[in-house]
Amino acid sequence: MPFDVAEICKALYCLCRFYQFKNTGTKKGRELENVFLDYCLSQRMLPNKSRNLTLFGFKSWSGVAHEVDGALRATDIGIHFEFKAYEQEIVKDQIMSFNEKSIDYYFSIVSHKEGIRLHRIFVSDSPLDDNAARLCYLWSIIHVTPDVLPIPVILDYFRDPIWEDRIEWILLSEAERILPRFMQPLNSNLKPIRRNVYSLSIPDTTEINEVQDAHVQMSNELLETIECYEPDHFENYTSMIMDKIGPK
Repeated sequence: MPFDVAEICKALYCLCRFYQFKNTGTKKGRELENVFLDYCLSQRMLPNKSRNLTLFGFKSWSGVAHEVDGALRATDIGIHFEFKAYEQEIVKDQIMSFNEKSIDYYFSIVSHKEGIRLHRIFVSDSPLDDNAARLCYLWSIIHVTPDVLPIPVILDYFRDPIWEDRIEWILLSEAERILPRFMQPLNSNLKPIRRNVYSLSIPDTTEINEVQDAHVQMSNELLETIECYEPDHFENYTSMIMDKIGPK
């Protein structure tokens, strides 16, 4: 079944921010994976089982077995998820590891002549430090944390006529200029030249500096606007998710 990346990011943001976890430590991470799995099933999306050693049934290009926390696929679009519940800031090594695992799987998918737009979503119950965030922007890894709205969610709200009328036009314009590049699928970053050879199409330092500031500013502006008009907007959405999932 087709899926909406922005809607998935919104659900994950709400779960990270408002869901009342029963566990801590590594068990909390597994609980987050399971709750998201239940959410997918409630939406008639069929995710890969978590803790798998393949992505969409493909082994890695290197032959090294990497653990896959979660994945969704619908025809020519897919999402590779990484879930973390450390209750402390995410550092750059964790982003680098996820990116490299994802690329390793992607090369294998391409080698089987499978055409797929692969989005990567890094989900954490705690914020990213500056270096980790910069790596996410560099590789268009969508990060979902409780402290800032994910880029696809910001764009989705800014494009909604209901909220568009409540946001300053200049901010809407800046969002469309800056943000879309940083949520594109992996194949937009790795452009094939010839068989098994790739070139990079990634932002430079200036662009990363710009989006790092803009993302936080636009998230804060949108959260303040929503708080003004619908104070319990995201809390109510979380309750709706949990109603669909059922008692835990």
